[in-house]
Amino acid sequence: MPVFLPQEVIRTKRDGLPLAEDAIAAFVVGISDGTISEGQAAAFAMTLYFNGMTAPECAALTRAMTGSGRVVAAAGGPTDFIDAHARHLPRAPPHETPPPVSSRP
Repeated sequence: MPVFLPQEVIRTKRDGLPLAEDAIAAFVVGISDGTISEGQAAAFAMTLYFNGMTAPECAALTRAMTGSGRVVAAAGGPTDFIDAHARHLPRAPPHETPPPVSSRP
């Protein structure tokens, strides 16, 4: 098995080439376990922003991200799921209608 080099994944996408599912999965694992630096994660996000993703790349990224966290079934039914990556974030307040914006002269 070849050695995973994050910079090669970034370079591949920067050059407009498609990413293999295993490369995407390895990148997500690296972000999750901290072996990929914030700078590398930012460079990866930037190259995805500028070069876009193919449908298979989007699906691979979604599978990798879903598989990297804890997935629990929601009360809505057997096909509703929540990923628990954001468990460290505060709970969102209940939905409230924001006050109207006053117009200033």
